[in-house]
Amino acid sequence: MAVVGVDIGDHSTHISVARLGGVDTITNEYSMRSTPSIVSLGARQRLMGVSAENQRNLSVRNSVSYFKNLLGRSFKDPYVSSQQKNIGADVVELKDGKLGYKVREKTYLGEQVLAMMLTKVRDIVRADQGEDIETCVISVPQHFSQTQRLAVLDAASIAGIPGASVMSDTAALALAYGKSRPDLPDEASGPRYVVLVDSGCGGLQCSMVAVTKDRALVLGSASSTATGGKAHDQALVEYLVTEIEAKHKCQLRNNPKALNKLRLAAEKIKKQMSANSNKLPLQIENLVEDIDVNISLERAKFEELIENDLSEVRKVLPLIKF
Repeated sequence: MAVVGVDIGDHSTHISVARLGGVDTITNEYSMRSTPSIVSLGARQRLMGVSAENQRNLSVRNSVSYFKNLLGRSFKDPYVSSQQKNIGADVVELKDGKLGYKVREKTYLGEQVLAMMLTKVRDIVRADQGEDIETCVISVPQHFSQTQRLAVLDAASIAGIPGASVMSDTAALALAYGKSRPDLPDEASGPRYVVLVDSGCGGLQCSMVAVTKDRALVLGSASSTATGGKAHDQALVEYLVTEIEAKHKCQLRNNPKALNKLRLAAEKIKKQMSANSNKLPLQIENLVEDIDVNISLERAKFEELIENDLSEVRKVLPLIKF
């Protein structure tokens, strides 16, 4: 029976399996170690992962994306209001004040959506290992409340995954660092102090950790959901929408399908800019109304666009308390 660690991020899910001699991050059916954290709900079937991402490009309203950080929150939570435009499916208020995702005539709880994603995890493990999950540890952001952690466990139960437990991303990073460093001091010599920074799609987490050969102790942490890769993409999309609408005299802001296509192109060029400071072309065929887009972007402009997000990073780091 497989012992599995799962990191379900706002953007992608990663699955690791304990083997003799170490831990391996396994691949999905597309030979990818990263599986999109997306659920697409059709009239007769549901899709998760890569197939759901492909379906989202065709039908944004029938897909649920970036749902992790909304788990366990109330509908009136200000964070929920700020993220609704990224989800795809309509976010609705339920009778108990919680939020749900409405696709066609059905409404799904956040736990149900996560459970669907976890069934994909189970299937990937079964295909790779030839056996079912025996023990599963799911990492969650350090800022997750107890309600959110319990929602993750509820989702695992719905998905039929036994022995599930949760662990903070910070603790997982600290343990991974300790396991990978052969030169750590022993207890008698005193610990090595390390700052761990995890900048994900939907948030930023920072921790001060004391590490020795025998243990890793998290001394203090700070986090923010006001920045992350998703916020960087959105800043770039907002800039591109303004430029394209002005240049081509078209309407993009109320067109979910065109915005999703633009978001994918923005994410791709963002990754290219990380390794290239020169101007790069962004080309999209038939974005809307038979309009072909051709715009040049450079890293300096991108850094200008995300200055507020960079300021948020500078604010978070000094907040680590221990």
